[in-house]
Amino acid sequence: MNPTSYCASHRQILPLHLLCALCIFLIPTSMAGCGGGSSQPSSPTGSTSVTLLVSSTANALWSQFALNITGVTLNDNKGNSVSLLDTPQSVEFMSLNGSAQPLATVSIPQGGVYTSATVSVNFGVGICVTLDPSSGIPQYFFPASSAGNNVTVNLLEPITIGGNGMVLDMDLQIPQSTYFTTCAAAIQSPPSASPFAPVFYLRSLALASQPSNAANGKITGLRGLIESVDSNSANFSVLGAETRSYFITLPAEPPTWQISTNGSTVFQGVASASSLTTGVPVDMDVAIQADGTLVATRVAVYDTDPANLFFSINN
Repeated sequence: MNPTSYCASHRQILPLHLLCALCIFLIPTSMAGCGGGSSQPSSPTGSTSVTLLVSSTANALWSQFALNITGVTLNDNKGNSVSLLDTPQSVEFMSLNGSAQPLATVSIPQGGVYTSATVSVNFGVGICVTLDPSSGIPQYFFPASSAGNNVTVNLLEPITIGGNGMVLDMDLQIPQSTYFTTCAAAIQSPPSASPFAPVFYLRSLALASQPSNAANGKITGLRGLIESVDSNSANFSVLGAETRSYFITLPAEPPTWQISTNGSTVFQGVASASSLTTGVPVDMDVAIQADGTLVATRVAVYDTDPANLFFSINN
């Protein structure tokens, strides 16, 4: 007799202990056949476009506070690291108090979880201004430092790389990054060692499809000089506003931003991107896209003659 038909015709009179044994035998077999219990979650594939922003939390001590950043890396707990910045960039942070600017965009493999970060700085300069209490004459203090081995980076939480695009914000905590609290004290008793010990907070920001502020991908008040204009007149590059003190020029250039425009871009002072020429100062608002590109939502030109205007980092 066929065992299957026998079981089918006598299934109502099988003893309970045989039914239990049969269930125990069949359940794992069925799960294995369906892939249950043996499937493993697949690892993310592809890369994520990561845009690194710089910003600052400042105080009233400094008029200018600039650093020359030579490298930024993310590190996991297995000894692996990825680079966010390969080309040294100079940044003036006082002008970024409560604001932000893009520093670099890189492509990073998805799936990595990074628990620490490293920032390399090889030069810094600051300027503070105070009044001589006896004469009322302004006094300037402009310490400069070439020491770059005392940089602290605090991650607010582990950073997981994933999705099409994401934004990381590197915020300089200026009050925590210097060894004195008043300009007068610094002038009266200048520090013998490096006056700087930069402290950064690094966090991941959620990139919105329609960003409205720096926390979700819209950067306002970017200033710089037109460096080049594409032949189609829709795209152009901008050299960030010069990061120069009254006394010292930083070793590296400020960042260069590749900007595109579309039908929603608002132009002020010029009719369109075709009116832009090399050397003209611009003031812009941009939206960071998922692929890391920057689309201008506003482009303002206050004078089309580059000989007439310049942007000061103190404006």
